[in-house]
Amino acid sequence: MLKTDISELKRRLKPGKCVPSKVSGCIVSTNKEILATFHTFFGNLDESDQIMYLDIMGKVLGGKMDNNALELSFPAEAEEEGGAQSALLALRDSDFEDEKLKEEFFKKVINGYYSTSEYVIFLLHDVYDVMDKTSDGIKLDESSTMFDYIICAICPLEETKPGLIYSHSEQIIKERIRDWIITEPEIGFMFPAFIERETDVHSVLYHIKSSDNTQENFVNDVLGCSMIQTSDDKKVVFAEIVTKALQEEEENVGRVIYGINESLRDMIEVKMNVQDPETGEITGTKTTKEDVEMSNTVIKEVLEQNEVAEEKIEVIQKAFQDEIQGTTSVDQIIDRKLLVKEKFQRREEELLLEIAALKEENKELKRKISELTK
Repeated sequence: MLKTDISELKRRLKPGKCVPSKVSGCIVSTNKEILATFHTFFGNLDESDQIMYLDIMGKVLGGKMDNNALELSFPAEAEEEGGAQSALLALRDSDFEDEKLKEEFFKKVINGYYSTSEYVIFLLHDVYDVMDKTSDGIKLDESSTMFDYIICAICPLEETKPGLIYSHSEQIIKERIRDWIITEPEIGFMFPAFIERETDVHSVLYHIKSSDNTQENFVNDVLGCSMIQTSDDKKVVFAEIVTKALQEEEENVGRVIYGINESLRDMIEVKMNVQDPETGEITGTKTTKEDVEMSNTVIKEVLEQNEVAEEKIEVIQKAFQDEIQGTTSVDQIIDRKLLVKEKFQRREEELLLEIAALKEENKELKRKISELTK
């Protein structure tokens, strides 16, 4: 999915712009038991409740693409009758009115989702009348397609901390009643995917709050898909590949990895900004960070810039193809935290050298003053 597709849907999830048909769900205990269920027309909710429901659903569409928002494709078996994709289609088309379908879905989620706390499963059904656009992005007052979709959000429950409150009505200080707060979605999904402003029933947008908690069993059992590598995964794997290839030069590995990240960052900046040969002005291009692919040519170029031997370049190229899944952009590989950390470390080293030089200069001044006062 494109960022523009997700942004378009997120902008829609506001009261007045979006009037979903139904919201449904259940509350699950730590023992995997359903404690309560809920089901209502969205329009019957108070406006304040609508805002909060839409805020939760909007978070399923939030986060960084390829790290928190992942486009997963259904394998052929998931699209066969009785497969995960056909079950999701049936759930969507039922508008949550088929209790048996909902019960089966909740059971799948409960069995596939790992949690140490109670949590809420939210379901929202909406139909978006997708307005046509002109080539320059201006919306027309007509549409040629309807995007019929569901969003599922799974939100852990947290008990409020104990404390004291002042009761105005009783004019006393007493213990606060502890409530259960619904937190941000830990995982969630939107089905079908919305790709280039069209419905794609062969894909699903999967949301994870943290790349450290991908809930692979949920992906396999509920969505019928296979988990893909996140951007964070790819950064780690690439660093491991380079480290392993250069293990004989242990002391230089850190320097080389930093240099590679720096070269990749500079490459993106060059491709995104083209200098006008006549005026010298920097002109933006349609190239985005996501467009620059991490190809064998790119790998060879940045490794050569950092003086990696030819035979090791071939080893790194092969390992990259074997161990990093799917199409990968250069931006997914760049470890920007490492670049920032190294920048501060280098500045710290510069400052320490400056301080040492100033101390020597101060000592020399004191010596000269001492000689003049004799």
